[in-house]
Amino acid sequence: MKPGMVFSVLAVIAIIVASSFGLSIFPNAPIHNLPDSLANNALFVCPAANFTFDEIARQLSYIRTALMVVFFFVFMIWIAMAGWALYQNLLKDKFEEKSWQSIVFLAKVLFWITIIITVLMHSPNQFRRVQLKGATGEWVLCESNDPASRPVRASAVSRAP
Repeated sequence: MKPGMVFSVLAVIAIIVASSFGLSIFPNAPIHNLPDSLANNALFVCPAANFTFDEIARQLSYIRTALMVVFFFVFMIWIAMAGWALYQNLLKDKFEEKSWQSIVFLAKVLFWITIIITVLMHSPNQFRRVQLKGATGEWVLCESNDPASRPVRASAVSRAP
């Protein structure tokens, strides 16, 4: 393997692990210091940002079933193509790389389109969006060290539809 590729793979793995477990190099101190009596009853919310990405995810969610049907149709075609190529190679008792080129290309395209559509269908705000009783606008749960965060009573927060 090339050193640059090894470094890239390790960097991607480190980024995924750090973001999955909420690790950071220099953690920020909380901005809001709540008294202990209120700390157990408070959540921090921020105004939602990046509505464009949320709108893309919302629009794709309307055609989710159609996308799944198309995905499985193309996947079944890929399985049939791979099976036919394997059958032909076994009949001839030799491996022909030419017969596998379109199959490998379709596998790559199918893989990356699936990854891109999955990322676009799940916006970052999808899992953090909340509704506040008595407040208008779009809100997301956030950390206490976010400059835009506001403490609210936990009883005023509910899951957004």
